[in-house]
Amino acid sequence: MRPAPPLLPNRWQPLPGAEGMRIYPFFGKPDCTSSNLCLVDTGSEFIMVDSGTKERQLEDVVRLVREVPGGSFRPVILFITHCHVDHCYPLLAGSPLDTLNLFVAVQEVGAAAIATGDVHLTLGEMFRKELRPHAVHIPLLCRADREKGGERTLPVPGLGPVSLGMDVPGGQGAFHPASQQVTFPSGTRVLVYPTPGHTPDSICIRIGAVLFCGDILFATTPGVAGIRGFSRDDLLSSIRTLRAIGDTGEVTVWYPGHGDPLGNPAMVKALLKLEKEVCSLRDIHSFDLSRLEEARDHALDILDEAERLFSIIGGRILALSFLLESLGEEAEAEKFREVMDITATDTVLCDFQQFCADVRAGKRVEVQLVPKAVQVLRKLRRSISCEELSCVVDHSTIWRAERLLDEFLATARDIPRDQTPDQVDLWALLESLVTTAHCPPVPDEEIIAAADDAEAFRKALVARLAFLPPVPGLSLALDRENVDLPPVASDRFRLSDSLMALLEDLEAAGCRDARLGVRRRGTAIELVIEAGCPGKEEILSPRLIRRHERRFHLCGGEFSAARDGDRITCTVSFVTAR
Repeated sequence: MRPAPPLLPNRWQPLPGAEGMRIYPFFGKPDCTSSNLCLVDTGSEFIMVDSGTKERQLEDVVRLVREVPGGSFRPVILFITHCHVDHCYPLLAGSPLDTLNLFVAVQEVGAAAIATGDVHLTLGEMFRKELRPHAVHIPLLCRADREKGGERTLPVPGLGPVSLGMDVPGGQGAFHPASQQVTFPSGTRVLVYPTPGHTPDSICIRIGAVLFCGDILFATTPGVAGIRGFSRDDLLSSIRTLRAIGDTGEVTVWYPGHGDPLGNPAMVKALLKLEKEVCSLRDIHSFDLSRLEEARDHALDILDEAERLFSIIGGRILALSFLLESLGEEAEAEKFREVMDITATDTVLCDFQQFCADVRAGKRVEVQLVPKAVQVLRKLRRSISCEELSCVVDHSTIWRAERLLDEFLATARDIPRDQTPDQVDLWALLESLVTTAHCPPVPDEEIIAAADDAEAFRKALVARLAFLPPVPGLSLALDRENVDLPPVASDRFRLSDSLMALLEDLEAAGCRDARLGVRRRGTAIELVIEAGCPGKEEILSPRLIRRHERRFHLCGGEFSAARDGDRITCTVSFVTAR
């Protein structure tokens, strides 16, 4: 079969692989609040795949149907790829579709959810939607059909007899996927494949050489993997089904639930990538309303952290470039200005800030925040993934920026802490932190020693010029008692990140001195930071307290803070390492 031309949005065009039929696709930038939808004119009826949620598109569908001679009297059969509200909300809330001669076809499990207005399986609760039940006229892939196979006729009032023919593969020979052929009274045939995993009712729908594949490509997305009904094993089986369909070459256009259509080679590549991602997800925890709220709060906190870290990185690049120019090193200054696109990074952060503000104002739903945060953090991570940057910014700052994504994924996917953590000597960790916080990475004698080697001297000079103490306004001192306590179980690098973030927040709140130490309390070992905070009513806000609780929890500690007069004491409690 020849490759089909790409589908063009918002226009009628021949349906690939189906003579006499035409297709009107609606698609655009991926949006988790509204799916793609598509209208097919078979000549006898209209077939609609998913409804999306956009009122304007639904009005366009009604207009397109009525523009066809006799179209108002033709049946419109709406196939739902799965019952999430971004694919079927107009059915459950009332819409212009109610004015059409509408018949609804949904897989058996999703049909029950739509028929009862179930806010759980449809994700109505997570999208903060109130739902009302809607009739389903053609339940697809019913249990009896899947178990027995064969053909049966379903009488549908107002439409006529619909034939449902189930092909159940046997246990012998080459693999071929199960499918159900739906034949309408006009003779039009639609092939439906069961593809559970993202949800139990997920299906793919083939008309001609076009396969509508729902949300399977997005099933591993943070904030999506683990939603109610998610099954890792079913998802792997469904990927196998779609790969087998792709191998036949009979499908030339794959139409996902979000984003642009794909050709067969691109879809095969996407399925291989998806399979690897699914195999990497060993412990899938449920992503419910409470996890959504936790991930939302973490995403809002990450905005502050990302702005601070990337401001530090960008500021150091600009400062270093200025100093190099003043020393007559214009070419070297220009080189470091090109290390990171500061303007593009600022644009990404400002866009995310506006996105978060829209969520707070109710202009966007919370569900959108999780994938948006992952997208932003991946962009930021790529912007600092160059070797030259490590010459400008100390490694700890770069590592902290890189680990923002890991921390957020740990929250969104409820990734358990490493069961084999490091053995961390807290006293040695504090001593190293205080030393590196105030001492430049390259001492004077090293710069002098490199004077005869131009390249070595340049590197040493750049590192020295780029150095800025992370907490220049906070005087740090060590409490040198209890230096012989046993090591604790923690993540060494994450703990260093968390401590530095806490010191930065204390400095930002006006603290000018801090004393760091370690002590034993019962069976626990505690890391203690005492800071002076004269005249401050509230040093760490409830939001900051939650942020530090989350950060230290991820590295095996339990954080608490208490105020006594003009001093604040922050404590992180650990279990001893075995």
